[in-house]
Amino acid sequence: MERIRAASLDALLDLLRDIPGKVPSRGLGRRTEHTEPWVLKRLVASLAADEWLKFPLVVELDDRPDIVLDSGGSEIGIELMELVPPTYAQAVAIVNREFPDAIVDRSVFGWGTEWAPEGIREHLSTEGHRLSGEGWAGDAVEREWADAVRSAVAKKTERLNVSGFRLFAKNWLGTYESSPGPAFDVAVGARLLSPSDLREPTYTVNFDGAVNLVGDSIVVVTPEGVSRCEHIRP
Repeated sequence: MERIRAASLDALLDLLRDIPGKVPSRGLGRRTEHTEPWVLKRLVASLAADEWLKFPLVVELDDRPDIVLDSGGSEIGIELMELVPPTYAQAVAIVNREFPDAIVDRSVFGWGTEWAPEGIREHLSTEGHRLSGEGWAGDAVEREWADAVRSAVAKKTERLNVSGFRLFAKNWLGTYESSPGPAFDVAVGARLLSPSDLREPTYTVNFDGAVNLVGDSIVVVTPEGVSRCEHIRP
């Protein structure tokens, strides 16, 4: 992706629309060069529309961190991380390649579960015709998501402090979900996060913000508080 320069929100949205947004299914060729532009379009458009970013704005995909912005003369680095249980992602990839009619029960392949590929295949062959997990009760979905965000902050803060990782005036974490899941109440999820979730006291450098793409919203966590804005799809 070429570097994008925009002097206004309308110009930015026009340029973002030109970025290819097709992401192959899991197990069928999906790579970071597909997912990162998809995420960039949505995060940058949403943040700019809600005036978290200033113009003129320069946007580019990079590495360590994944997105670099020049926002009105101030540089921002955004490191990306997908929030998806590893066993769920693996199960979906296997389904797409081998069991096209099977159902992947998100409550079976949740965070903290451990499945070998052979076990996933056996489960799909015997239980893939129905939902067989315990399901979700109360705010279990939102609590799991908030825990996943905090885990992502901890993991990526460690990366932030590795020698060679480029630091900017502001360093943000961007998380996203790109797989269907159980119904999610963004307002409840946002209330479960707090500014203190950004702080990892064992490290010298911490994130200045976490920008979380979830459903039709962006949940932004900064030292000043937690807020929501609309998810803009250019």
